[in-house]
Amino acid sequence: MDLDFLLKWVTGRNLAALGALAAAVWLFDAFQEYPRAAYERWRFPPQRPDARQGADILKALEEQESLRLRVLHRKVSADIARAEAAGRRVAGLQRLADAALSLDAPGYRKTAMEKLNEVRLKIPRGEGARAVSPEDETEAIPPDARGRAARRRR
Repeated sequence: MDLDFLLKWVTGRNLAALGALAAAVWLFDAFQEYPRAAYERWRFPPQRPDARQGADILKALEEQESLRLRVLHRKVSADIARAEAAGRRVAGLQRLADAALSLDAPGYRKTAMEKLNEVRLKIPRGEGARAVSPEDETEAIPPDARGRAARRRR
């Protein structure tokens, strides 16, 4: 029975179909990078530096990032001036902030933002206003009060 099944399916036509299938799989594996690369080039074309709008967009993005850094520097400088006016010791922090602002270049801008944030954290803060809850809002807990968990353990 097993031999009859094997002889029935091993024919020239089936062997040719199996060979064609194996060749198609091998060709697909060998040359799959070319259609994929063509699709990627079509779907995501490379940005050409000679594109008119591309340069404008990149310039606008650089200006926006630079403005963000300068605004952060202004805020940090204002915080330093406020702390100095309050009589806190802030010696050297303005110099660090100005040094971080000098790193306003595309490759160093992230580092400059980090340095400004570090300077901002080093600025001494004063005692802030603390909210105190009134006595009538707090509820006194009786000393013999037991929770539900204590009752369940019994």
